[in-house]
Amino acid sequence: MLERFTTRMQMRCLLFCVLMIGAVQVANILERPNVAPAWLLVDLSMLPLIALCGLMGLLVYRRQSRARDQRAELEARLSAASGDIAGLLERRFADWRLSRTEREVALLIIKGFSNCEIAELRGTRPATTKCQTSAIFRKSGLSNRQQLASMLLEDVVDRMSEAEPGRQGATP
Repeated sequence: MLERFTTRMQMRCLLFCVLMIGAVQVANILERPNVAPAWLLVDLSMLPLIALCGLMGLLVYRRQSRARDQRAELEARLSAASGDIAGLLERRFADWRLSRTEREVALLIIKGFSNCEIAELRGTRPATTKCQTSAIFRKSGLSNRQQLASMLLEDVVDRMSEAEPGRQGATP
């Protein structure tokens, strides 16, 4: 918010300076009625340039403001999607009726650990982890680790597309 205020103040200062320079230029023209036509032409040609500088400053400000708003919207959508990953996983795991240990194993599978690594991390035997992995796949209807990870990614992408303004869900 402070950044936006500072940018607005800078823009107001820029426009004020442009207007003041233009006013000084007009005052110079009006103050010297007996100036040679060449100098009058130079003074008059400065007015459109001053106006153009003000217009360019305004356009740059509007473009920066629009880009800042778009960035804030994208960051909000990304934050909402990434913050909801745990919720998405919990809902999936609840739908599949996974036990607490199966949920732990499923999370480690999604992280990319092998059965042996999971067994070592959990302090169990690889055969136990293999049985839990089989139970996860059976309950979920999936057949391998890649499908489990891609299902999560698909859920996140669907959630992000639902969060887009003006969209009612993912379109194929």
